[in-house]
Amino acid sequence: MRIALLIFGACLLALIGGVYSECCTTKVNLEYKISSGGCGAVGGRRSGNACKVTICGNGAALVGTYCGKGPCNWFGCACRNGCLQGNWVSDFLARNKRYNIDVLDAQWTG
Repeated sequence: MRIALLIFGACLLALIGGVYSECCTTKVNLEYKISSGGCGAVGGRRSGNACKVTICGNGAALVGTYCGKGPCNWFGCACRNGCLQGNWVSDFLARNKRYNIDVLDAQWTG
């Protein structure tokens, strides 16, 4: 009886459809060189001869675990006010142009 109830519940959920929730899990790991300042000036950390930072869509260094404008659920979804959006690397360079940054590598995650 329990199995039948579980199957019925699963079918009912499939018919109703899932609730759409935007997830803010995408991030970019940047490796860069900075001419005017230290790695920490833009939220990064030293790694060998370069610096590394993880950024969100608006070009800002990641604060916390996900790139939501507000708190997110455990999975990085349903973030209050949506995700931080923008032009990723271009926005990072624009917001930090006074530091003369040269991006060496950008890797997308999430």
